Amino acid sequence: MSETDALALVDAYLGAVAKRDFDTARRYLSDTDFRYVSPIGRYDDADVFIRNIERIGPILVKMETRFCSAQGSQVCHFLDVTVSIAEYITYRSAQLTEVADGRITRMEVIFDASDYQRMFGE
Repeated sequence: MSETDALALVDAYLGAVAKRDFDTARRYLSDTDFRYVSPIGRYDDADVFIRNIERIGPILVKMETRFCSAQGSQVCHFLDVTVSIAEYITYRSAQLTEVADGRITRMEVIFDASDYQRMFGE
């Protein structure tokens, strides 16, 4: 898979999440070789991961890419994610994604999760 293809695939995944279309987002994730790591959790099962991130749907206002870059099968995004908790808050996050065989296999996301943990508990 070319860098351009990997970037397009990850952009499509992020676009589906931004639209709260979690069924479409799931289609971009590997069925058998998936790993997600962030301050709010670790997942080895794409279905369990999607069920968990569906919880952000009601509070997700928008997600904007500030910067992205692809190198081989790895894609890096810097994102502004705006949510509505008690007020509108924008969080900056970094996401490193790896693509293999046309699907997302690895995601590592870094962000300040303190408000999320207060709201949902962990």
